Amino acid sequence: MFKGSKVVSLLSLSAGLILAGCSSEPITTPLEDAQADVLTSYDDMMTFFGELKEQTQAFTIDTVGTSVEGRSLALLHFIDSGDGSTPASDKLKVFIFAQ
Repeated sequence: MFKGSKVVSLLSLSAGLILAGCSSEPITTPLEDAQADVLTSYDDMMTFFGELKEQTQAFTIDTVGTSVEGRSLALLHFIDSGDGSTPASDKLKVFIFAQ
């Protein structure tokens, strides 16, 4: 259980850092809200992703599978601005895989 909590906290921090420029208000992760006293639970992380999606409209959330514990594995797909101003070869590509 503790190992999975570390992964969820890492994903929370990563998503917060990626989206830092996508909102006019500061975005804090559940780990930051808890002042790093407790690790982020799966339910708190999924709630955070949902709220972040609504605030930023910068990504969609898809389910790509199920963990051995029966939890949905979320994929955050960041949306292109669609203006065509940046060639595909110059776009930042981020892949985070946590186990």
